[in-house]
Amino acid sequence: MANRPLPNVDPDALSKLASQYPGSGQTRTEPKLGGSGSGGSGGSGGSGSGGDGGSGENGGPGDKSAADKAAADKSTADKGASDKGASDRSAAGRDTGKGATGSTATPSGERPVASSEPAKAPAGAAGGRGSGAWAFVFAVIAVGGALGALAAPSLRDEARTALHRYVPQMSPKWVDFITGQDTGRLEITYDGLDQRIAQLTAALERITGTPGLDAGAARELLLKTEQNQRLGAAEQAVSAQATVVETVSNRIDALEQRIAALDEVQQTLEGLAARADAAEQSIAGLREAVEALEPRLSALADDGERTAGAVGELSKRVDAAVAEIGERIAGLSGEVAKANAGLGPVAEMANQVAAQRKAIELPLIGMTQLRLALDRDTPYKAELTLAERLVGNDPEAMAALTDLGAYAGTGVTTLGGLRRDFAFVATQMGGSLTRIQSWTQRLSSWLEVLVGTRSLPEADPIGEVTAAVASIDAALEAGQLDLAISEAVALNGRRSDVLLEGWIVEARKRFATEQAFDTLAERIYARIGTAG
Repeated sequence: MANRPLPNVDPDALSKLASQYPGSGQTRTEPKLGGSGSGGSGGSGGSGSGGDGGSGENGGPGDKSAADKAAADKSTADKGASDKGASDRSAAGRDTGKGATGSTATPSGERPVASSEPAKAPAGAAGGRGSGAWAFVFAVIAVGGALGALAAPSLRDEARTALHRYVPQMSPKWVDFITGQDTGRLEITYDGLDQRIAQLTAALERITGTPGLDAGAARELLLKTEQNQRLGAAEQAVSAQATVVETVSNRIDALEQRIAALDEVQQTLEGLAARADAAEQSIAGLREAVEALEPRLSALADDGERTAGAVGELSKRVDAAVAEIGERIAGLSGEVAKANAGLGPVAEMANQVAAQRKAIELPLIGMTQLRLALDRDTPYKAELTLAERLVGNDPEAMAALTDLGAYAGTGVTTLGGLRRDFAFVATQMGGSLTRIQSWTQRLSSWLEVLVGTRSLPEADPIGEVTAAVASIDAALEAGQLDLAISEAVALNGRRSDVLLEGWIVEARKRFATEQAFDTLAERIYARIGTAG
């Protein structure tokens, strides 16, 4: 995998991150299956071994340190095998030849096959050759174990699969030992590192994008993963301890509440015991009182007999008194009957007086109150209502009261008010309230009109307006309102005037009101005459 720069990643921060994982200080390569390359070294003792992943065109690059370690393990295994063969040969007393050597190239991921050519030796040297073969097998296993320990995780999985397939009798422990499988060791691959670096880069970009945050502090914060995990675990432990402490505190509070409840129960029991003692004392007192009352009850029994005799005598007296009272009540009943018979004429007379009062006095009172109200120029609605209640059921009188109700809310102008208003209207029309009788006054008035010395209207030839005004005023003074209205209508026909028309309207209201009241008075007087 070629080195390539990472965007927005500080090399120092990346080196700190890489230092947190074991074995990250050395550069490792992932061998690929099917890689070609050969290399072999003949060991002493006549054993041969395959190549250890030499560099080739199709294979991955070899690790120099890993190759040196594998070569050292191989030399150690060969030396042990040769020592064992030498001891066997010396024990047999034979002189063994030099072990055959051979070199084979084993592709990566395939099962290595040991091949050797037996040396030209006598037939009696079969035991030596067998020892050399076993030594070669152990050497191949050791080299395979070293390669498995140094190989990539993917190659270890392939090796485990191959061992399970071709050597099924091998125990799982030996398979783990040969392939370098360790569940407690962290396996790191370049793909995993790339993913981790990409995640850290994205997190760093998000954090550095926050305004007001130092980029160096953000990197330090991201690199302190293990410390943060430890702090989180410590916080969880403290939280768990706080929960336990809170639980214990709650249990202590509950226990204190139960103790307080027990104290209350104890106090209640003590109170009940005190009340029981007081009740016993009260019962003892009652017993003493009952014992003291027993002699008195005996005495009362004797007194009761004497009292019964006295009550009998008293009952006789009461019966006699009741009989006497009954006789007296009977006499009083006769007297009351006589009095009721004498009260009949009196009641009839009272009823007649009440009927007469209802037919005469009450309507007369209502009419009088209404007359007083009509003599004013104020509303008379209250007096009209009272008259309606006092008159009673009389159709003619109620019709007159209905006519009077037309102006009850506003009132009507009195006769004196009409005369005063007419004097003002006459003055505005140029007339005079004094009747002109002499021919000299008429001549002077006619001359004034001809010469034009007066500012009054010219439609008063020879004192016609003045004469009409004087006639109307005389009728008002005599109380002849109908005659005054007729004269005013005639004058208004000759001399149309707005003020005079308004005065005629008010005069007609007063005249209608007076006519309605006269009708009411005639009806009431007729009822009085009938009742008398």
